[in-house]
Amino acid sequence: MNKIEVIKKGKEKYVSVKLSPAQTINTREAELLRKGQVYQLINPDIGVKRKTELIYRVTNYMSLKEYLQAVTSKKGFLNMVLSVLDMVNESQRLMLSTKNFLISTNYIFVEPGTRTLMYVYLPIINYDVESDIKHFFQSLAFETVFNQLEDCGFVKEYIAYFGNHPNFSIYDFELFMRQMNGESVAPGDKQSDKEIEFKGADLKPQENIMMYAHPSKLLGGQQASVVGTTVLGAPEYGTTVLAPEELNRVIYPYIVRVSNGEKVSVNKKNFSIGQSASVDYMVSGNNAVSRNHAEIIIQNGDYFVLDKGSTNGTYIDDERLQVDTLTEIKPGQMLRFANESYEFNV
Repeated sequence: MNKIEVIKKGKEKYVSVKLSPAQTINTREAELLRKGQVYQLINPDIGVKRKTELIYRVTNYMSLKEYLQAVTSKKGFLNMVLSVLDMVNESQRLMLSTKNFLISTNYIFVEPGTRTLMYVYLPIINYDVESDIKHFFQSLAFETVFNQLEDCGFVKEYIAYFGNHPNFSIYDFELFMRQMNGESVAPGDKQSDKEIEFKGADLKPQENIMMYAHPSKLLGGQQASVVGTTVLGAPEYGTTVLAPEELNRVIYPYIVRVSNGEKVSVNKKNFSIGQSASVDYMVSGNNAVSRNHAEIIIQNGDYFVLDKGSTNGTYIDDERLQVDTLTEIKPGQMLRFANESYEFNV
């Protein structure tokens, strides 16, 4: 049995997983995590000497258990459940073992700035602990503080589902959840018949990997519409013909906060940054940043920064930007809001 614990050292917080003598690191999976090919999977540090411990730095996240203590709306709850289901589907596509996820509200984390769910995956050979995923989903309803100003009848319907389906099926449960969410699509289909407003795609695009965001990826949601026509006669896992809209799909960049390593997905064409609660990314712990400080703007495949009249300025490679003037930024350049520095990447 693996020893798994959350460790706090000063201001730092980690999840530590000790390997048993019969276990080894799966190098393919470890490399996938290291390259960040799935943005929501936290990259672990692997013990250098004997490789007997995985250490996940989660300082900048709160546990899902903590997050659920705040009042949660119906939309937030459904998106949370669908996010976990979507990660299960994504892991199968990448040939990752579902049982190697730590499916627990103690070990699933929330990125506060974007409200993205972040997961601990164990790249371990011979990991022999089976997660009770049915129990996880069932218990979520009892760990969540629901908004009593809304109609909470959906909670009773959600709880009743598990009693009515003793032989739990991920496929059937996902179909039930998407229908409850107002979608008329089958599980795994990324296209909805209704427009859903949400905050943005949280997966980081990588070379040779096509990733599309579903609104469930975020607890408070953007809709990334994916239009595709499956080739007639091809198997379900076969080729998909891309529609013209996909050929011009947006590649969303990300920024990394130098002071603490926080990674932020820029998941909208107009992405606002500042101290206000209404911006897309709120810079925590720095009063030098203005309430509505700046925007990162995506136009025709290029990236620009716009200072919104901030008090202490916006900088690219230490050159202060003119107010309300688009300035192009390239991958690898340094972006600074007041005295808070970020590395810009795609």
